[in-house]
Order: sequence, then C-alpha cells, then structure tokens
Amino acid sequence: MPSWESYVAAAIAELEKREVVRRIWDRDHSVWDSDPTEISDRLGWLTVASEMHQQIAELRAFVEEIRNEGYEQVVLIGMGGSSLGALALEMLFGSAIGYPKLVVLDSTVPDMVASVGAASRDTKTLYIVASKSGTTIEPNMLYRHFRALVEQSVGTENAGRDFVAICDAGTELERLAREQGFRETFINSADIGGRYSVQSLFGLVPSSLIGIDIEAFLSQVENMGAKCAATVASEDNPGAWLGAAIAGLYKQGRDKLTLVTTESLAGFGLWVEQLLAESTGKEGRGIIPIIGEPRPAPDVLGNDRFCVYVRLDGDNADEIDAYMDEIEASGIPTIRLSLSDKYEIGAEFFRWEFATAVVGSLMGIHPFDQPDVQRAKDNTARLLEEYQTGGVRPLLNPVGSLDDLIAQVKPGCYLSLTAYVEPSPQFEQAIAVLRACISNQSHIPTTFAYGPRYLHSTGQLHKGGTDSGLFLQLVQTGDSDVTIPGEAFTFGVLAAAQAKGDLDALSALGRPVARIDLRHDAGVVIYDLANSLD
Repeated sequence: MPSWESYVAAAIAELEKREVVRRIWDRDHSVWDSDPTEISDRLGWLTVASEMHQQIAELRAFVEEIRNEGYEQVVLIGMGGSSLGALALEMLFGSAIGYPKLVVLDSTVPDMVASVGAASRDTKTLYIVASKSGTTIEPNMLYRHFRALVEQSVGTENAGRDFVAICDAGTELERLAREQGFRETFINSADIGGRYSVQSLFGLVPSSLIGIDIEAFLSQVENMGAKCAATVASEDNPGAWLGAAIAGLYKQGRDKLTLVTTESLAGFGLWVEQLLAESTGKEGRGIIPIIGEPRPAPDVLGNDRFCVYVRLDGDNADEIDAYMDEIEASGIPTIRLSLSDKYEIGAEFFRWEFATAVVGSLMGIHPFDQPDVQRAKDNTARLLEEYQTGGVRPLLNPVGSLDDLIAQVKPGCYLSLTAYVEPSPQFEQAIAVLRACISNQSHIPTTFAYGPRYLHSTGQLHKGGTDSGLFLQLVQTGDSDVTIPGEAFTFGVLAAAQAKGDLDALSALGRPVARIDLRHDAGVVIYDLANSLD
C-alpha cells in the first residue's frame, strides 16, 4: 500500500469516529463550528437537485419561449459562484444546434465589456443578471451599461424583455427586476452559497438555455448524492473519501492540489479552483489549487504537491494519460477520477462539494464563508470614493519585478499571476510559457487568473490562507474606456480600483507583490518575461 494511503485511512478513521458524514446530512453546524452563522443557512446544496426536478417543466417552457423569439445569444452577467458553474458547463457541452450561444461576462476590463457589447449589437441577445444578494458591484455596473445599450436599440419601454434575473428572494436584484420590467425573475433557494450553487437555478437557467439536458444532469447529481449518503461507510463514500484524501495529504504538508483534466474539462478546473480556494483558504491555512499548469517534469514537483486527474472518456487523452503515469511512478500521490459520459459532470460537482465540506471539518475551518474577500472590496470602495470626490484616478504604477519575487522563493511557495486584460487564447498561451519557465527555474507551482474574476475565487485564499504566496499582477493601462450610466467613474476606473485595491490589501498583509504594465503588447511583454528567465 502506498504510504500516502495510510494518511487517508487515518482521516477516514477520524470521520467515522466523529460521525462526520451523518452529521453533515443532519445539517449539524457543529461539524465545522460552534456558531451556526453562515452554516445552518448554507447547506441547501445537499438536496437542491431533487427540488430542482420540480422546476424542469417551467425551465423547458421558458427555453422554448426564448428560442421561439429568435434569441441567438445569452450573456450571463455574474461573478464567482454565480457564473463559474455555468461557464464550466458551457465549456464542456457548448450550445446544442438551434439553441443560443452562451457568453459569460465576469470582467470589468473595458476591452472585454466593449467586445461583448459590440458582438451583441447585431445579435438578438438575452442578458441574465445573476447575483445571490443583488449588491455585488460588477454585475450591477454591467447591468447599467447593457441596459442603456438595449434601450438605445429597442426603447425604454421594451428593454426589460431582454433581461432575466437569478437571485435570492427579497434582495435588491429582485426589486430591480420587478421595477424595471425584467422578462423573468428566478428566485433561488436562499440556503445555498454561490460556489455550491451550480445544481441550483444559478447553473440550470443558463445551461438549459443552451440545450443541456438538465434532467439528465440533475439525475447524475442525485446519483452521487446517494453514493455519499449518511448510511455509506466513509471508505466507500466517494465524497467522504476524496475529502479524507485531500485533508490527510494536507496534514502531511501536501497543500498544493494539482488538478489535471482532459481538455473538455478545463472549465471544471476553474470551478474546483474557486470551491477549494474560497472554502479552505482562511485562518492562515488552505488547500492551494493548481489548475491549468503546463505539465512540469516530475523532478520539478516538490513534496508539497499531490495530483488529482479527472478524465473524460472520448477526450484525446493519450499524452495526458502517459504523463500522469509518469507522475504517479515518481512517487507523487495521484488520485484518478473518470467520467464515462459528459453528464457525469453533475456527479463530480456534488462529489467535490461534499469532499470540500469534509475537508473543512477535518481541517477545523468554516468552509461556507469568505471573511477576507472584504479587504479588497473595502479598498476598491475607498478608491472609487476618492475618484468621485477629488478626481484622483487609481494609479497602477509598476511595483517591483518578477525577479524580485523569484528572489524570495523558498520551499512551499507558489507564485500567483493575475491579469487585468481581455481574455484570449493567444494571451493564455503566452502565460503558459511564462508559467513553465517559472516552474522550471524555481521548482514552485504557479497559478493564473483573470481579474476581477479571481477576487471572487482565489482572492480569499490569497489574503486569508497561508503566507506562502508570491503575487505578480499584470495590468494593461490602455486608452480605451467604457462609461457606466449614472456613475461618475468608468469601467476603466473601476477595474483600476479593483486591481490597486487588491494589491494594497496583499501588501498590507505583508505578502510579496509586484505589478507589471503590459502596455499595448501584452503577449510580447509576457514572452519577454519568460525569455528573461531562460
């Protein structure tokens, strides 16, 4: 038996002794904390799939209404848990023939906002505003912008028909949708946190609109729920076992969960990244998810790593299979999960949610709150106030350098790259080259995320988790900008405030930080950075 499996066995024994699985299903908050706050009202994900079956007919009727009216595109406006699940499903399934395409807009970067706006002008578009609370700044500002564009096109009286809301009952977004004549408002169960909401209306509404069979999806969620039931022994319980493995390896110093997926499951990696980072990255601890990493040689992987390989049958996986065989043969603990069908992604969503709840209990942390996200939000609000009252634009001056960060590398570190640019395959290819160069030179893992998306994902881990992170912020301070109706600031100012606010928060915590301006040639600057490390 590989030695690492003994750590899993010890964690499973603890689960059994404390009856953790039964208590989770009993919704016993003391599994995690003596205080029920943000626990007792955050466990709806356990059974929401069965409840959602009752809404399938309504959703199908809504989808047919949208198709019959000729909508060609759906723009999902949301952040973090409100959008990442839908993004993962869109990346896996795509749009079925005869259904609209789905665009997920979770950026305040002006170029990205402008690109979506330009693509929507000549395309009949339905906008979904998704926010649990209705108070999140990004979807609120994006709604104002796109509402104004729609009003210019179809008039104020008819504009509401192009908008749909997904939110909790009694929120600002529900009120707004009612007052401004939204076509439909979907009220989600209030006892589900954002990152656990993919099998709720937050995931099902956009997924059904692109032709995903949500009944088949929900059946897979329920199947995994049954396999994780309270009556199933922890060693035979897929969610409990995975949670025990993650926590057991963490207790042996392996806090870097390196998730490797076959190509079509790349979006699932983004979802897992948020789930683990935001749920466990607090109180100076945390599981650090490493996703989308260029495949480092086994001798580059340190003893702070373990791997989880999620494979979909039918993907072209020969090279990845061989790579994972090499990794496992080198002694790196490796867990393999296999999907025989795309719809089994529903089962994986539940497995990982349950595993994360188990990890929280075994680590002694609260997995349903995000206490440190507020730091960057407060800084952003302050910077926007300074701009509105004194015209002081947040300055994104260069800070330090990549060389400065690498000089501070020590065992157990990881380097986080965050970029405030418009996403593109070309930019991501350049980032992949840079990540590979950093890993090969310094033998540390790297992460990459777009801003401001990461503020609602890994941002909690960066500030509340372990102090082993090194942070390189990449910004593009171009001349283009996009206005926000009713606000004195623009999207350019908002994105700058978010970037500066986050780096200020990290600096205040003593985290090593650097900022580089990508100018107009983002890819060129990234390749130059990579070449400088050769």
